[in-house]
Amino acid sequence: MKTKSIYALSLAVVLFTACSDNFLNREPQGETLTENQYKNLDDMLEGTVRGLWSKFYEYSDHSDFGVRSIDLHTDIFAGDVAMASNAYGWYRTDEQGLTYAYERTTIWYFYYNIVRLCNLTLNLVDEETIQLSSDMDKMQAVNAYYYAQLRAIRGWCYANLMKYYVEVGAENTENGIPYYSEQDVDELGAERLLVGDVYARIDQDLSTAVLYLSYPKVLANVTRESKFEFDADVARLVLAYSYLNRGGAENADLAFKYAKDAIDNAKYNILPHSELFSTGFADITSTNWLWGKDVTTDNETALGSFYGQVDIHTYSYAWAGDTKSIDDALYKQITDKGWDDRANWFRNVGSYKLVPDRKFYSPAYANSTSTVDRDWLCDDVWMRMELAYLIGAEAALTRTNISTDTALLYLDAIMSERIIEGKEADYQAYKATLTDVASLTAALIYNWRVEMWGEGYSLQTLRRIEQSRTLGSNHQFRGGNTLNASSPIFTFQIPSSEYHYNPFMGESDTKELKRYNK
Repeated sequence: MKTKSIYALSLAVVLFTACSDNFLNREPQGETLTENQYKNLDDMLEGTVRGLWSKFYEYSDHSDFGVRSIDLHTDIFAGDVAMASNAYGWYRTDEQGLTYAYERTTIWYFYYNIVRLCNLTLNLVDEETIQLSSDMDKMQAVNAYYYAQLRAIRGWCYANLMKYYVEVGAENTENGIPYYSEQDVDELGAERLLVGDVYARIDQDLSTAVLYLSYPKVLANVTRESKFEFDADVARLVLAYSYLNRGGAENADLAFKYAKDAIDNAKYNILPHSELFSTGFADITSTNWLWGKDVTTDNETALGSFYGQVDIHTYSYAWAGDTKSIDDALYKQITDKGWDDRANWFRNVGSYKLVPDRKFYSPAYANSTSTVDRDWLCDDVWMRMELAYLIGAEAALTRTNISTDTALLYLDAIMSERIIEGKEADYQAYKATLTDVASLTAALIYNWRVEMWGEGYSLQTLRRIEQSRTLGSNHQFRGGNTLNASSPIFTFQIPSSEYHYNPFMGESDTKELKRYNK
């Protein structure tokens, strides 16, 4: 990285609040620059975006460490991740099925803080430096690339906020969430836009990112240096999943289009059966990973990390007895299939029951519980290629022109790599039963819950298509409970602090808060 890029990164740290201690110690410290000085730095966008990535894994406490902690919060809350024991208190309210203000406020401000940082930089972008053209020079291409990163990040943040804080299928004319743009960086708050208006801004951000990250002149001049960064397919799938979560046939049409584009690009593959148990889902170089965090000694978050919380082979809470297991009713669905090797992602190991001993584990310590990983260097997956096939299959079943053949094709692409050796005939018999929308929808729900276990998709599967699920017996607090997607707890409420401190929240918003708090 060039010297001036490093100082841009240093500026990002000053402006964007503190990152991890390790991150701060590695970077030079300096005084805050003026806006004009900042705009004139070489590689300003590159340096700022590189500084921004640290917010994705910013550590707050042992249950709040960025993207993967939110995945775990919501998967426990939705019941697919069961807590059989909880001695230390982390994730207790999620296991209890409660949406206390702490969790929903933490998630809210996690995304909005990243939005603010994107807006601070986008507000300083010189439009002439990021225009796409066939004769753009290398610096213009680099600026265009990192401009696209900022648009993609902001779109991703708002897409996540909408999926958690707005009901599935909400009308475009209903109240959405406050929308902060680059024009609002000096404001103390922002208006709460209508649902349709927020979605329009999300679509604009992400489609712009796809355009820029697919542009030949940009691709010819800029190399994606790590899977931290968006590429066009990551942006496509964020947009596809956003459309899917909105509900409706027209949105499914668009979800299908973007998912199919990613599949047809064939840059990534479905994890083959030969690697089903060998990676621990812990290595960013896996060819089915589109997006993720390369965990290093400079950015690991130790005890407060995904592997610390779920892996019995990593020195932290799961190993110490805060067991994160697969819901045993869901596990029974897998074993009842007879052919599905994903059952062997979960095992009983000594006193640990149905833990992800062969899905999420530190590979170097796979066969030991007495000697455990104290380096915490397992990588974090944020998106893998299986997501594209699941989105495509679901969209095929709900789009304007339903195609059961396409849905089966996409589901089969995953399931055919998950067959126990010698059980191929059993799988073919199961596959032969998938002949209509109802049977394919059941298979779809099953694959969302099993394939993506522990990856942050369980809550949306419940809310969007499953509607209800009855939990198994291995939950500390909710064993046997039936969860209904219609319950208001599954649409997170806007934190009270937003009502109190955002001056643009009107009287009707305050009445809504009072109704919820009764």
